[in-house]
Amino acid sequence: MTIESALAKAITCLQAAHAEVAVGLADPASAQPHLSCHLAELLPAAPSPNQPGFAVRQSAVSLTARCLVTAHAPDPTRALALLSQALLAAADDPGMTIDLAPPDPAFWLAAGRPPQPCFWLRLPVLLAATRPAAPRVARTAVRLAGMGRLAGRLVTAQGQGVARADLTLPELDLTTRSDDDGGFAFAGVASGGPARLLVIAAAGLRQTTRVAPSDQPVTLIFTPEGI
Repeated sequence: MTIESALAKAITCLQAAHAEVAVGLADPASAQPHLSCHLAELLPAAPSPNQPGFAVRQSAVSLTARCLVTAHAPDPTRALALLSQALLAAADDPGMTIDLAPPDPAFWLAAGRPPQPCFWLRLPVLLAATRPAAPRVARTAVRLAGMGRLAGRLVTAQGQGVARADLTLPELDLTTRSDDDGGFAFAGVASGGPARLLVIAAAGLRQTTRVAPSDQPVTLIFTPEGI
């Protein structure tokens, strides 16, 4: 099962809860009750006793897709009911594994959403290479790009934290908001990638800059345009 078919299988399963299912995190601004299915990460499949690490067999890599299921409705009781129905639907599918461990708080901070009731779905994924017609003359190594995070603190020129600023990476379609001390974090940014365009908006002011993903926290000085 490919990544696309695994996500489609999860959505089909959740539709048994008789609700609209969106790909991505639940939209808190929507007035329509709905479920969401967000593909958060790909994990190595459980290795066999004779083969540690990635489960690999003849040009194929076995992985596990980890999807976060959330629900939204104007009435919180309705949202919980939708989530319960989705949980029951997933439990009836032998091809899925339910994980009730809550996401790390940094996940919600990076997503710009408050923590909410949710559960994880784990689905098997098999990435198979297409066999060439001609015999191979060399072995090609395939490596999954590492995913990291971009985090740090937004401050004024005087070193004070800029609270509740909206920070956007438009090239990656990612948005987050700084906390009361100016702290911010983006998850799912490719490690070692190029500098990315960053748009900062706070108190009606705006700044555009570029920032490179780093393993270490970065400090950004908010110098709004036109000031």
